[in-house]
Amino acid sequence: MIILRYLANKFKILPLFLLLSGIYNFNAQWKVETSGGSAGYRNAVRYNTTGDVYVVLQDASNGYKATVQKKNGATWSIVGTAGFSTYMVYEPSIAVNQANGDIYVTYIESVSGVYKLSCNKFDGTSWVDVGPPEFLTTGASGSPGITIDNNGNPVIVTPWGNNSPSGFYVYQFDGTSWNNRTANPPGATPATTPLDILYQQGSRGAEQNNNYYPTVGADGSIYVAVSSPYVGNDGVMVMKYSGGAWTQMGANMPGGS
Repeated sequence: MIILRYLANKFKILPLFLLLSGIYNFNAQWKVETSGGSAGYRNAVRYNTTGDVYVVLQDASNGYKATVQKKNGATWSIVGTAGFSTYMVYEPSIAVNQANGDIYVTYIESVSGVYKLSCNKFDGTSWVDVGPPEFLTTGASGSPGITIDNNGNPVIVTPWGNNSPSGFYVYQFDGTSWNNRTANPPGATPATTPLDILYQQGSRGAEQNNNYYPTVGADGSIYVAVSSPYVGNDGVMVMKYSGGAWTQMGANMPGGS
């Protein structure tokens, strides 16, 4: 537990993610997989069946739009088209369906100065919209998180709002449309859910400083771990969505000094 807390504080790798993923080998060594390339935020995922690694980035060489690269063995290649998003993106996130290799990305775009959330899937040739493009106005940039549910559909956690109190939305795709899994509208008063509690711990702009890590359990429950400067000095808060309701998983885990 001490090691997990250290990793969470030092590297913002969350204990929940480590536990649910079954990663316990702390003797493993890191190695550089790529260097150079286009500057920008990067997020990587591995498809376990083939060992291929996928990276999504804010591509400075293509107008800061989204680009996905794939590493197959020792070779990196572009997946689809470089800079495939319509607008400039902020801190894109990527997920792969381990059952069939489907790749999904999500990102917040700046659409004429308005921040909107989009999601794309690679169909083997090009990146296609999952549901309507720019389907949610977030009111904030920041870093959304994405995972895949047990039906092979994406679940997205995205920052919301740029006024106090601030927080996030949770959206789950059902194969046809996006469903809002947020218990109450952000900023509900009084705070009646863990989501509202997080909103009201923050202040203007807090959502842009948070990091969101969703995952889905074997029973279909959605777990969201939030690393936030407004939770005990860069601490971690974990919430669970099941049966239409949110509950907090234990107490907040405060960060380091």
